[in-house]
Amino acid sequence: MQSLTHTTFTTSEQHKESTNARLTKDHKDTVKVIQFLFDKKPFQTDDELRSIVTGQAAQSSVNVENAKKIGQKILEEMTDKPVADLTFQKSSQAVTMGTSSALKIGEEVVHVDPQLLFQRLLTVAQDNTRKLEEIFRHELTSISTSLFDQNGLLREANKHTLAQYLWSEDRVPDPPPARVRHIIDGGSLLHRLPWPRGSSYRELADMYVHLVSTKYPDATVVFSFSFQ
Repeated sequence: MQSLTHTTFTTSEQHKESTNARLTKDHKDTVKVIQFLFDKKPFQTDDELRSIVTGQAAQSSVNVENAKKIGQKILEEMTDKPVADLTFQKSSQAVTMGTSSALKIGEEVVHVDPQLLFQRLLTVAQDNTRKLEEIFRHELTSISTSLFDQNGLLREANKHTLAQYLWSEDRVPDPPPARVRHIIDGGSLLHRLPWPRGSSYRELADMYVHLVSTKYPDATVVFSFSFQ
């Protein structure tokens, strides 16, 4: 029939989940989940309730893991009661790690931000207001925000940005000091080292050590590893 009508019939992939792009994305997402579970270790034998992101241990008042039982209890108390008589008390609700850091002032429940509280206490603790200029030269934070994010996790290193910053200006004093200590990126230097064809691992290691000891007699070589 196709020859008779001079038409052709073709078919494309019938489901978007079977395309190469989707399969590649699914694989990357799976690797991310596995890496996250490997780093956070949420299935370790620990009786304490912890945040899977920050690793922070919950207070004894936190009972969010029993949210289903708490919800069922609330529904049971609502059974056979008129709507006008229903009251939902806060004490009957599940307590999360976010609501546990709160205190009651009169009839008002105030949530406490430890970071903000630290900043205010640090400022108020200064008896002499003339020192405020000196205080605000430093970060008013319990942790360094340049190294840690808002969840208290160490920020990922951005070597490319750091390298651009270091290369943008001449940071070697003139004349150079009598003794210079070099901090070397071991992985970067390993890629710059010429590898003769057929060399063994031992020969490459000897070449690496010889290069460092010859050109950088007083050096610290740093290697960083990441699981891909």
